[in-house]
Amino acid sequence: MNAKGFTLIEIMIVLAILGVLAGLAGMSYSAASDGYALTSGAEQLAQQLKNARTEALARNTAVEFAAADGGFYTIRVVGGAVLSGRIVLGRAAVDLSLTFEHLNGAAVRFDRWGAVQNASGGTPALTLVKGTGRRTVTVEIATGYVH
Repeated sequence: MNAKGFTLIEIMIVLAILGVLAGLAGMSYSAASDGYALTSGAEQLAQQLKNARTEALARNTAVEFAAADGGFYTIRVVGGAVLSGRIVLGRAAVDLSLTFEHLNGAAVRFDRWGAVQNASGGTPALTLVKGTGRRTVTVEIATGYVH
């Protein structure tokens, strides 16, 4: 028989290969998307640290930035007002954890000159973690500059 076309087995093999390739592309896109969202969250974190430092300079008093899991944070003027918010990744807040390194306590305290008051044994660093992704924001002790 001299029929033209494809057999059912050939079509099924091609569809299976396309399915595997589509799955791999989807996983790659998902990982890239999470990475971009995490970078955006780290940029938001850095901006909020800068806001806390600016408050300390403007009010001429100590201001503390504290964070909790889930992306929540507070900026507290020592002995005064509390500002709070949430770091949002992408369209919605996502499960995040935030670790503090080289700080006494789970907060960054800026003095009235903008320097970090509660550093201990190294450059203060805040690491934002989501799944296997991580982004770190550092704060200079003497100047309070955020990177």
